[in-house]
Amino acid sequence: MHTATLTDLSSQSIAAALAKQIRSVAPIPVLKGVALTQKPSEGDAITLRLGQQDFVLRMTDGEIYITGPEAGRLSASFNENLELTVSAQDGSEMGAFLQVAPNTSAAARAVFGVSEATQSEVMTGRSFTASALSSPRSLTFQSGGVSYSVQVALDSNADLSITSASPLPAGTTVTWSAPTSGIYQLQLTRTGASLADDFRILPSANATALGLSVTPNQLTVDENGLRISTTDQSAIGIEAAAESLVSEHISLRNLPSEELIVILTGGGTRRLSAQFDREDVPAPVGLPRSLDVVVTDAASGRIEIIDHLSGDTIASRYLDETGMFNVAGVDLVLKGTLMDGDSFSVAGNVNGQGDGRNISQLLALQSTDQNSGRGGFSEKFSALILDVGAKVRSSAIAAASTEAVRDAAMEIESEFSGVNLDTEAARLLEQQQAYQALARVLSTAKELLDTLLRSI
Repeated sequence: MHTATLTDLSSQSIAAALAKQIRSVAPIPVLKGVALTQKPSEGDAITLRLGQQDFVLRMTDGEIYITGPEAGRLSASFNENLELTVSAQDGSEMGAFLQVAPNTSAAARAVFGVSEATQSEVMTGRSFTASALSSPRSLTFQSGGVSYSVQVALDSNADLSITSASPLPAGTTVTWSAPTSGIYQLQLTRTGASLADDFRILPSANATALGLSVTPNQLTVDENGLRISTTDQSAIGIEAAAESLVSEHISLRNLPSEELIVILTGGGTRRLSAQFDREDVPAPVGLPRSLDVVVTDAASGRIEIIDHLSGDTIASRYLDETGMFNVAGVDLVLKGTLMDGDSFSVAGNVNGQGDGRNISQLLALQSTDQNSGRGGFSEKFSALILDVGAKVRSSAIAAASTEAVRDAAMEIESEFSGVNLDTEAARLLEQQQAYQALARVLSTAKELLDTLLRSI
């Protein structure tokens, strides 16, 4: 890719151009629905899945608007028969079908005409010429964890011959077309029961030659650039070559806990500076994938750990005296008498049925997550209790103070409106004595008057 062809040299623009170039050789997935009597109503929505990405199709003002992790990744429309067609026009680098999300209700499927019984998933490969079939080629894919292989050859009439040693999954077909003379395209179609099975084309030179160049990794273009994530737990290998990268920056995120080796080649001065940040990533809960455990030597306790999906051996272990071994951070125990060739299937409880992860996540919300800011309910509850307690105590003190004021007011009132017996008795005695003194004065005056009268 030449930066001279780009008008915008931002990291997002360059990442989008790189992703488009990688996807240009990948097959194109299409999801088709059946004819409807009318378009879905305003606000109706359905979720589609492409690999590990979910996209939401929502009806707004009579048109389909798509939101998801990567803008412009999907296109959707209704034709004149009101049949829904959704495609990833740039291609699917991981060879994934475009599917309706598993948790979608039957009612939502019916509204958009993509019920399990009527929808079809199509993957069309890129064009290739007859020179790619100088000898027959084998195309291998997995459906529902089972591997299938088809042979593609060129017959004497310059037509393609597609054969399979074993029957393909029900509802799965592999066909071909010739858009122009000497140009061929393969097409994989799934309908009916096979839609529920996981599907992936296994990367190989034969698949690339047949126009189905795929990788087990998924690309996502976001505001930070190009993000690459693995879908089968395999290591991601990235090779890049560039010229005049003076002052350019390359950012790698979500690296595994392994050594990162950078090799600089070529002539001239080679200098590279780097810095890194550590991010605390929560440890995964349970097994990341389904495994098969096969006893290869019961006498020594040797076992082989095999990936259930691909059938590849990923580790060897020896059982301790209790029959315990560790894989992917999980301790497992084999009990009983083991024999050579014994096999056991171990699957992670991905849906969390019967375990305590929900209550563990609820308990984790007691403290504040420094990264997301979620949680902290324990601190908030304690603060609430302290606030309520302080208000109750303040109210109790205010009530006691008000009662004291009331009692003082009642005492003052009683001084003016009540009767004091001692004071009234003293006043009565004073009035009595005054009456007696006045009576004595009158008696004396009478005696004086009588004396005067007798003297005359």
